Amino acid sequence: MSLTEVKQQLVDCIRMLEQSDIIDYNGHCSDPHQHRLVPA
Repeated sequence: MSLTEVKQQLVDCIRMLEQSDIIDYNGHCSDPHQHRLVPA
């Protein structure tokens, strides 16, 4: 797999996460259940 293909897969994954309201366009995570994704 070429670097270009890997980059395109990453872009596709980010777009899917954004469309699912898991991340916003800035890459911030949202947790609809109000649980922390990373311990404080």
